[in-house]
Amino acid sequence: WGDSGVYTSNTGKYKNSLPRCDVDLPMPGLDGLQGFGGREQACRQGYKISYNDYQYDPSYACGLVPGAPPEPNASCYKPKVKVVDWWNQQTIEEYEDWVVIYRD
Repeated sequence: WGDSGVYTSNTGKYKNSLPRCDVDLPMPGLDGLQGFGGREQACRQGYKISYNDYQYDPSYACGLVPGAPPEPNASCYKPKVKVVDWWNQQTIEEYEDWVVIYRD
């Protein structure tokens, strides 16, 4: 998200290819259970939307973040989206603009 937060959900139109979706079944080829990936909603094709609640954080002050706009009393974030497929191919896209959160 650009604020040191880690979020493992993806926004986009995806459909997992599990042979059978069940939160309590093992994840094929991996250790552990299917968990969220086995939920009925995760097995349906469609857009999955994720949200992040940005807060003012002085450690992300715009003046400290390289390339950020010169906004006083504000935190600046530059989110990225990373998509990794089953073949470990990945794409990383950076948000074109800045997310600016003002202290007051």
